[in-house]
Amino acid sequence: MRAQVLIENNSSCLDLKSEHGLSVFVEVNGERWLLDAGQSDKILHNADLLGIDFSTLNGIVVSHGHYDHAGGVAHIVKSAVCAPPVYAHQLASIAKYSVASGGSMKKPNGWLAVDDVNVTWLGSGMVNLSECVMIFSLPQDAPKNDRLMQLRNGVYSPDAFRDEIFTLVTDHNGHNMLFAVCPHHTLELLLPYVFDVLGIPKIDAFVGGLHLMGRTTEEIKKSLEVSKRYNVNKWYVNHCTGEDAVNIWQQEYGSRCVQAWTGNEIIL
Repeated sequence: MRAQVLIENNSSCLDLKSEHGLSVFVEVNGERWLLDAGQSDKILHNADLLGIDFSTLNGIVVSHGHYDHAGGVAHIVKSAVCAPPVYAHQLASIAKYSVASGGSMKKPNGWLAVDDVNVTWLGSGMVNLSECVMIFSLPQDAPKNDRLMQLRNGVYSPDAFRDEIFTLVTDHNGHNMLFAVCPHHTLELLLPYVFDVLGIPKIDAFVGGLHLMGRTTEEIKKSLEVSKRYNVNKWYVNHCTGEDAVNIWQQEYGSRCVQAWTGNEIIL
């Protein structure tokens, strides 16, 4: 099983473009998947340099309806000779906004080009997309964040992120990669669900953000304590993790915690 970061906030190579967002390409037992697509057409440049043909994908999974994860999907679909299937939660198309400091201005940050894409809309729960790829959502709302809003029926309210999808990829040897991408539901909700509810005994590689950017040291250490209760072998962190959280995670896990930037590979 191999994963490669196609786009992220930082780049491991000057030739590869970066942007605030995330996309990870995964190969497992002959299947080829794309998990999120960044925010723009920069992903096309990187895929070309890395020799990745989007026409050969089994599918694209959109983790949630934010522009920095879903914005690149329309560019991929338009550029591919044979457009791959796109999977997302049925609530991912809801209008989403971020609120500036002071709460006076709401800036659109949702999936703006969703009408340009033929999406297979999924409900909540667990879905096996293939022999190796399972996606799932959590049964509860994400913790309230007054800076991230949704607009439904003309009313603004804190985004509960009921559209958030997580991806578990398992190869024929039983190795597991968990793609959290940008877990608005937090590790405190995600990890107990994966291990205690789904019954997964071990995660060989956790890939994605920890969603701890801008959090206090106390909040980061609280998440760290939760992580220590579960059998995660290696952490490949990026995007919304935050420098402080990276430092604290690496102090605890040493070489088992690696920053995964644009172009970096993860091989199991």
